[in-house]
Amino acid sequence: MLYTPLGSTEKNALLGTNSFSGPHEVFNRRAMPTPDDDKPHLREGRIIEQYIIDESWAGFDKRWLVTLGMDPEVAETAVTKPIKSHFRELAFGDGQICPTRSTPDGRVVASNRHQKPLMVIEAKSAFYGDTALWSDHLGKFEEGPVVESTIPAGYYDQCQDHMWHTDTFICLVPVRFNFTSAAKMYWVRRNDARIAELAQACLDFWRDHILTGIPPAPDASKGMRLYLAMQEATNAEFQPAEDKDYDLMRKFYALRNQQKHVEESLDATANEMKERVVKHGGWGVEYDGEFTGRLHYKPNKNGKRSFSTKGVKHVESIDY
Repeated sequence: MLYTPLGSTEKNALLGTNSFSGPHEVFNRRAMPTPDDDKPHLREGRIIEQYIIDESWAGFDKRWLVTLGMDPEVAETAVTKPIKSHFRELAFGDGQICPTRSTPDGRVVASNRHQKPLMVIEAKSAFYGDTALWSDHLGKFEEGPVVESTIPAGYYDQCQDHMWHTDTFICLVPVRFNFTSAAKMYWVRRNDARIAELAQACLDFWRDHILTGIPPAPDASKGMRLYLAMQEATNAEFQPAEDKDYDLMRKFYALRNQQKHVEESLDATANEMKERVVKHGGWGVEYDGEFTGRLHYKPNKNGKRSFSTKGVKHVESIDY
């Protein structure tokens, strides 16, 4: 059994807010350890998250930092820096220790000369996430009170863990939802009541499972539990299909098969046309003894090839 510290994404798994993991998996990482430091998705995440921090900070209005409680003079010179892991030890009454670790993606410091984190940063690339779970980001600056952002529960617990370990009170959460849009800056404030729940979950898990070697009950991720619950609720509402329903289903799949065959035939015809028109440089189109236009397949100014359509629409009426 490995007695390695509990990390941030393991703590939210213990609280049931991690959509990809649960207590049983946290236990298995120590009972049956496997090296995971160099997994491709972890390497990609580290690269993307630093880019998201840099991009979001470059366009971030620092007046928001003052609104969130930072001294105005400090806010003017504030910069972001990478951060190392922070560790805490939770003690049991009998002297046993539960080690914990937190590694935020970045920190906000007073200037390039400073090291102490004033705020922490947890960047996210939510390319396949549900945007409805996010609200109230720090966009264009406005004077007055600011509403705390709503973010997914698992990320919220991660942020609380970072603030707990670094003794900070604000966590900035820059997020990109797709590859083409700019990052948005969200934020959450420290919640000591939630941190107390997080610490207690660590103590209970360490005492009941790590020190005893007894695994927790097998569990599904929160996402799978929600999916199964939804399926169970839906199944209870199912009604037997009627003859009309079967007719519609047969018609739908028959039309879809026809559509597939038409698309295949269209692709084959287009490819043959491309091959011939490129070979001959282009076609002059004639109908009823009259020249009506031309067709070629050449790159446009952006380098994209496409069929020209000038005059060729008259060919549609030719009787083959």
